[in-house]
Amino acid sequence: DKHWQQNMDLTDQRAKSKNIETTFSLNYQFNENHTIGVRYNFQRVPEYLWFANQFAQTYCNDQLYEDVHSFNTMNEPETYHRSNVYYSGKVKNWSIDFNADGLWSDVKNTQTTKESIKEGVNGDTDRSVTTIDTKRNELYAAKLVLSHPLAKGNLSFGAEYSHNKRNTTYLNPEGIIADDNAMIKEGATSAFVEYAKAFNKLQMQAGLRYEHVGFDYYDAGKFVDEQSKDYSNLFPSITFSFPIKDVQVQLGYASDINRPSYHQLRSSTFYVNRYMYDKGNPFLMPSITHNVTLAGSYKWMNMYVGYSHVKDDITNQTIAYSDDDPTIGLLTLQNTQAYDN
Repeated sequence: DKHWQQNMDLTDQRAKSKNIETTFSLNYQFNENHTIGVRYNFQRVPEYLWFANQFAQTYCNDQLYEDVHSFNTMNEPETYHRSNVYYSGKVKNWSIDFNADGLWSDVKNTQTTKESIKEGVNGDTDRSVTTIDTKRNELYAAKLVLSHPLAKGNLSFGAEYSHNKRNTTYLNPEGIIADDNAMIKEGATSAFVEYAKAFNKLQMQAGLRYEHVGFDYYDAGKFVDEQSKDYSNLFPSITFSFPIKDVQVQLGYASDINRPSYHQLRSSTFYVNRYMYDKGNPFLMPSITHNVTLAGSYKWMNMYVGYSHVKDDITNQTIAYSDDDPTIGLLTLQNTQAYDN
């Protein structure tokens, strides 16, 4: 029943950080056909400090409602461990490529916002808001690709697997916004095949990829079925390259997927200022795109035409935080209706 508007300016931003990093890597070549290697990387950011002044003017029906100055401070120490082992080899006409990775990370973000409210409806007031955001990640991934000549072309196929475990806690000691304690377990399996061959001047490349993702969501240690997901997707692709006199032409089709990040799927509410909160959407669907492309090149001239059909694209949305207090805007995310591009 009212029109609310907020103008925000973030000024005088300063940041300083310390970073310690070390890497160990080793590879060994048995002969021209077999090579193995390992790599380990450690990174520690013991201090990442950020400071900024924020000015916000809030209007109700075009009349100044409040003028707020906020001084924001943040410290975000981080620790990362990364590892990799690989093998590259050749047995007769078979080429073998194997990679395995591990990642362990620990990030803690402590942010304090000191607000000074001027010309407020309740007079001049001050308050301080502190949030503590902790994220722990554990990732294991492996990929195997085999290649072999076939019918004067090249056939390659393989598989991937990854497992990720992520724990997040979000605390607000003042109790202005709700605390959150979530855990995500995700397992992803994929298999793929690709074949490339030349038919005189025509080059063809075709592929097919299958993906299955299982995503389990826990709130304070309790499994939440409606926020857990299970996906199976098939992604074909095909490309033709050929000359038309002096013009080189390429025509292709491919489908791809953009899965929402864990940050976008979070259920916790972040504090921006007293009239703006920020929250993820654990019910987001992945966005799937079908692409048709046509490209041509002649000497120094290049032409490109593309058509895409996009389903469930992810976009920002601002809604009222609650019916009890509609003056607070909630910046969140939603899936759009399908559209063409």
